Amino acid sequence: MKKKSAWIDVIIKVLNGEKDIASPFDAQGTIESFFVVVIKEERLGWGRIWCSATRRGIHLCRMVVPDNVHYFYDEEANAACNNLPEITLEDFT
Repeated sequence: MKKKSAWIDVIIKVLNGEKDIASPFDAQGTIESFFVVVIKEERLGWGRIWCSATRRGIHLCRMVVPDNVHYFYDEEANAACNNLPEITLEDFT
């Protein structure tokens, strides 16, 4: 049986709107996130979640962006993307 990824618990916490999430990957890290709504009418978009210390992260695509997370609309996301750190994306399945 495959072991459950630590990312699954992190994703649930982030999508539930929790703040100041301690990173399971580094004692000094916190979980950061960035979401973009591409199709406003349906709130469809994508997101990135990462550890601030290790910069390990995941990319979530084709998702309904929840109301309780901070997000950008597609047209305003370009400027905000410039402030994102370089993240090493991982598979979380």
